[in-house]
Amino acid sequence: MKNSKRLLALALMVLMLAGALAGCGGSSSAPAAEAPAEEAAPATEAPAEAPADEGAAAYTIKIGYAPGGLDRTESAEIMYAETFKEYVEDATDGGITVELYPSSSLGTENEVITAIAAGTVEMGIYDLSLLSNFEPKAQVFLMPGAFNNSDEVNAIIDSDFAREMFDAQEASSGIKVLGGASKGLRNFTSVKKELKTKDDAAGMIFRVLGSDIYTVMVESLSASPVVMAGSEVYTAMQNGVIDGHENTITNILQDGTYEVHKYMVMDGHSPSVNIYYMSSSFFNSLPADYQQIILDANEYCTGLAREVVDAITESGAQTFLDAGMSIYYPTEEELADWHNAYGPACEEYLRGALGDEIVDEFLTSVEALRG
Repeated sequence: MKNSKRLLALALMVLMLAGALAGCGGSSSAPAAEAPAEEAAPATEAPAEAPADEGAAAYTIKIGYAPGGLDRTESAEIMYAETFKEYVEDATDGGITVELYPSSSLGTENEVITAIAAGTVEMGIYDLSLLSNFEPKAQVFLMPGAFNNSDEVNAIIDSDFAREMFDAQEASSGIKVLGGASKGLRNFTSVKKELKTKDDAAGMIFRVLGSDIYTVMVESLSASPVVMAGSEVYTAMQNGVIDGHENTITNILQDGTYEVHKYMVMDGHSPSVNIYYMSSSFFNSLPADYQQIILDANEYCTGLAREVVDAITESGAQTFLDAGMSIYYPTEEELADWHNAYGPACEEYLRGALGDEIVDEFLTSVEALRG
């Protein structure tokens, strides 16, 4: 009996020891079961720790132009450039930064235009005549005797005829023409004698721009053309190297030559036009909404620049008179004589250089705009 009790107690002890061992085995296996969950946590949190999106790319537009040291109301180029900067930077909320380079600080006009074509400079404001280096047909806009006033010039620059020409040359030149604005019609000036009729110009020596069409124009008046940099004109007239030159009121005010020459005849032979040049590759690199902002800014600033030209043209004549100059306004008949003296010869030259088709299309467009 005693032996039976001992055997029962021993059996119970064995069972209790087995249960205890089983419990210890369960607790030692728990960390192994939880380990994968601890290792997975960093993987699920990683995306939250990734760098945040830095937003749209920033762009810079460098604009080169010649005038400097003037208030924007005194220069169409400065008005356009400064207002363009304000408009674009505000509209893009700083997405585009516009840097201004007045006083030819970015280089000469030829250097900047070449850089724009190459895509190393974004923008410039220079004369339309420079475009003829890339598109010879652009010379047609400078035809002497073709226009009566700046309104007609602006109308043709805004026309489908001009836009088609500007767009056609863009692919080959790398230059996008945003638009343009007349700086006024060019007029003859003189140091030594008053100019009234076309015959008064005979035998005189006039400085002209480096374009064959201006040489043809002056020779048609039985006068002598001299190609010369604008920076040399003031001294050349002082020293008697030339008898006069031809330019717009706005340009004459800016270069100060009205202090030297004594006479001006308002014959309005041909226009001077500012063109707003932009690198085509730069424009095409912009997002669509930024491209539209550039186009909108150009339209707005062009309007302001044209208003400046109108104001300067009106007030500039009085400035010349106050400085002691004499200004002659030809009669309708006298003005026709001036235009008939050089108009046909210049038209003939352009037909030979560019072909009849483009000249006819230009003249037809001008007449249609007048109508």
